[in-house]
Amino acid sequence: ITAVHADAKTPKLERERIMNDFRNNKIKVLCNVDLISEGFDVPDCTCVILARPTDSLVLYMQQSMRSMRYQPGKVATIIDHVGNYTRHNLPDFEHNWDEHFKGTEKKKKRKSKDDVEVGLKNCEECFTVYQSNLKFCPNCGHENEIIKEELENVEAELTDIKPFKVDYTLQQYSKSVKDKSELKTLEDYYLYAKANGYKTGWIKYNFHEYRNADFITLNADLKPIKQKYGY
Repeated sequence: ITAVHADAKTPKLERERIMNDFRNNKIKVLCNVDLISEGFDVPDCTCVILARPTDSLVLYMQQSMRSMRYQPGKVATIIDHVGNYTRHNLPDFEHNWDEHFKGTEKKKKRKSKDDVEVGLKNCEECFTVYQSNLKFCPNCGHENEIIKEELENVEAELTDIKPFKVDYTLQQYSKSVKDKSELKTLEDYYLYAKANGYKTGWIKYNFHEYRNADFITLNADLKPIKQKYGY
């Protein structure tokens, strides 16, 4: 499949050649960045792939309509990878434009209150997005299966749940201690290590009094501290 990319850094003459090749069907896929969103007329274009999310309804309409220029027997396909349809509905949805532009004059990106939001659903067979008030998929005719979930009555007894206890000791060492120089004792180093998810080896190589000690000695000295806090 012949595909070409063009953007603002593409030289002007090369860009014009690419556009003409696309119009003349020499190029099947034209990837671009904001070059043909508006004012680019290619009636033979049958598919638009949206890869840029936008809050602009007008830009969404312009981009989607690149493939919707009417030709007899043509079917326009819009592959919306970024879910713009969830922001603005389908491209052929009838908006109240008077109210929409009044709203954008006061505040950008404001949705019109009079725009009726129509629910959308996905076809389970071909994944076409269409209005939920339609019974059958307009693309393949498939009817989504409606699953009715029945509520189940279960006999149960209420039980008392003990209040959740926050370990403020570890919380203090994880937030209050900004630098290792504040740690003075083995207990300090142990609590700091536990609060930050460090292993026992971290204590040995960071607490100067235990750098030359073996792990047996370190673990023996840590034992009463572990028993004190229970972890």
